[in-house]
Amino acid sequence: MRCHRIFLLFVLVLCAINSLGQISFRDSIAEYDKQRMIINVKSANVRAAWAAASFADGAVGYNVAKTDEWKYFHQMNGIVGVVNGGVAVYSMLRTRKQLTSRFNPNSAIQYYKNDRDVLLVHLGLDLTCMVTGAYLAGHAKDNAQTRDMNLGYGKALLVQGIFLTALDNIILLSHNKYHDRWGRILDELRVSGAGLSYVHTF
Repeated sequence: MRCHRIFLLFVLVLCAINSLGQISFRDSIAEYDKQRMIINVKSANVRAAWAAASFADGAVGYNVAKTDEWKYFHQMNGIVGVVNGGVAVYSMLRTRKQLTSRFNPNSAIQYYKNDRDVLLVHLGLDLTCMVTGAYLAGHAKDNAQTRDMNLGYGKALLVQGIFLTALDNIILLSHNKYHDRWGRILDELRVSGAGLSYVHTF
């Protein structure tokens, strides 16, 4: 009888430990997911402010510029500002939807993976922007008819590319503060037909 009681107590202790582990796991993902969304909100606000400044520069600068080169420079700033504004608004709406939705660990992990993929795409576009700008500005003298346009567009793309590359790298570094923690969680996940399960190795 005593052995049965000891065995029952042992089973209850194991269940309690397992329950604590699951709570800790869920709370960890919830905290990392919260920090991820805070970073995304702040970065979207910065991107929106830069987009608004670029658009304003395009609208005002184009009308006050004295040369065609600077007219094209401001014009391209305005165009990039509109595109960037769209990206910022989409990011805000996406994050707001995540903030108001019911927390789900599986969805949180997928959001984390998606964010990293999106940032890598952004960095690729930033690099393309800079390379295109450098090419246009560097080859502007090759064609006298398009010299001013290539110089203006090229300089604007360089400025935009440099700023956006810096911004996206700062965002990536901010997310990387939690990358190792997410990595440890992902290492301890097991995929099954029923979804994700957590296996902690002591």
